[in-house]
Amino acid sequence: MEKVANPLISVVIPVYNVQDYLDRCVESIAKQTYENLEVILVDDGSKDGSPKKCDEWAKKDNRITVIHKQNGGVSSARNAGIDKAKGEYISFVDSDDWLESNYFQEMLNILSNNNVEYITCGYKRVYEDGKIEEFNNDGSTLVIDSSEYIKEVLNVHPGYGFVHMKLVKKEVLNNIRFNESLKVGEDALFNTMICEKIEKVAIYNKPLYNYYFNPESVVRKYDAGYVDKYYKSMEEMKKYLLNKENIDLTYLYNYIAFHIMLICVNYCYHPDNKDNMKSLKEVCNIPLFKEAIKKSKIKRFASKSRQITLFTLKSKLYFLTAAICKIRQKQFKK
Repeated sequence: MEKVANPLISVVIPVYNVQDYLDRCVESIAKQTYENLEVILVDDGSKDGSPKKCDEWAKKDNRITVIHKQNGGVSSARNAGIDKAKGEYISFVDSDDWLESNYFQEMLNILSNNNVEYITCGYKRVYEDGKIEEFNNDGSTLVIDSSEYIKEVLNVHPGYGFVHMKLVKKEVLNNIRFNESLKVGEDALFNTMICEKIEKVAIYNKPLYNYYFNPESVVRKYDAGYVDKYYKSMEEMKKYLLNKENIDLTYLYNYIAFHIMLICVNYCYHPDNKDNMKSLKEVCNIPLFKEAIKKSKIKRFASKSRQITLFTLKSKLYFLTAAICKIRQKQFKK
C-alpha cells in the first residue's frame, strides 16, 4: 500500500465527568504541530459540565466531533470512537491526560521511518502535587517482533499495556474491539490482540505523553467488587493466551501476580476493609490466583519491593505481606 504523505489521524477521547481536566487535554491536541487530525470526544453519559465543554470545543475547532451516548464505560466509549473514526491511524488519549506539542509528528515519523503499523512511546506520570516521574525515557528507538512485545505488555510496570501513548494503523484493528464486559485490564487485552495482527512494533523511548495520576482513580477506591473485576480480567487474558501458540505462560502468571499484589494493597488492606487478613487469605486461595502465585517468576519483577512481596505470597508469610501493604497505604496518603 502506498504511503499517504499527510495521513489523517483519528484521536479518540472517552469523556466522563472530567470538566476540571478536559480543556487541558483537548487544548494539547488542538495545538499539535501535526494538524491533520480528527478528534472524537465521546461523552459517555457525563453528569457534570463535560458535555457542554465537548460541544464548545466542537464549535471552536472543525476537526473536533462529539458523540453523546448513554454511560457504558470506557471500553464502550472507545469502541464508539473506533467505529466513528475515518483516519488512517488511530490514537487514544484519556481525558485527564495531555500531550507534548510534537506528540503526533514524532510518533508518525518514527512509525513511517521504520515501516511499522504500531508504535508506543514513553510517558511522564504527573502527580497532583506537581511531582513528575518519567518512564521509558532514554531516547532510544527499538523495533521488535510483536511476539516479543506481548511480553512487554504483560510486564505491567513499564506501561506498554496501556492503550494510550500509542499510534496504530486503523486497518489493523479490523474487528478488534475493547471487551466491554471488563472494568479493568481491558487495554492490555486489547494490545495483546493487536499483536496477533502485526509483525513488528516500534518502541520510542521518549516521554511525549503526560499521564495524570488521579488519586480518585477506580484503582484506588475501595470497592466491594474489586476482586471480582480483576478476576474476570485475568481470566479473560488467560483464556485468550491459552489459545495462542508459542506463548510463554510464565509471563501471563507474572501479569496475574502483579494484579494480585494490587488487590492486596488496594482491597485487602484498604482502610475501609475491616477483614484484612481474612480477605488476603481468601484472595490468595482463589484457584487462578493461587496458580499464578505458584508459577510466577520472582526475578521477572524489576522492583525489589515487588520481588519481596511475591516471595511473601509464595511462602504464605501473610504477616509480612500485611506489613508491606500497610506501608504502601501510608505512602498513598502522603
